[in-house]
Amino acid sequence: MPKIIPVFVSDRVSVFRSELYRTIKGIIKAQCTLVMISAIIIATGLYFIGASHVLTITLLTAFVDFIPYVGTGIVFLPWILYQFFSGDFAMTICLSILYMVVMVTRQALEPKLLATHFGVPPILLLISLFLGFQLFGGFGMLISPIILMIVQTIHKSGVGREVWIYIKGN
Repeated sequence: MPKIIPVFVSDRVSVFRSELYRTIKGIIKAQCTLVMISAIIIATGLYFIGASHVLTITLLTAFVDFIPYVGTGIVFLPWILYQFFSGDFAMTICLSILYMVVMVTRQALEPKLLATHFGVPPILLLISLFLGFQLFGGFGMLISPIILMIVQTIHKSGVGREVWIYIKGN
């Protein structure tokens, strides 16, 4: 039975699929690392400021930290506001400092970790996020890493070169 798809095409598709799988696996690994670092900081901070239910709050915060662009703020911001309006200003300040430490740490590590697992320089990832936001707003920040991942996978698998050769006619 004759093959419908040429061997070189099926080879490129196979390489593309494996590169895409490797990149997605790297992104998941980077996100898990970031969440773990945030959880350790949160657990340590909550323990030292004397908050109750440290483990429960840490696990909840780690779970919501996987949600892009929402993250720990969905737990900390209402909690900080509640402490402020209930008059516990010491806890308000402590929670605010803890939240800032988590955010600064995450913002400092995220581009490097994601870029390392993407296989692109951190500046390219930041440029892609910035352009995505400028062109499409919040939705662009969600899709720009996906687009960068696909472009990077096309480049690494050699599919782009094959398409260019086909277009040129050599």
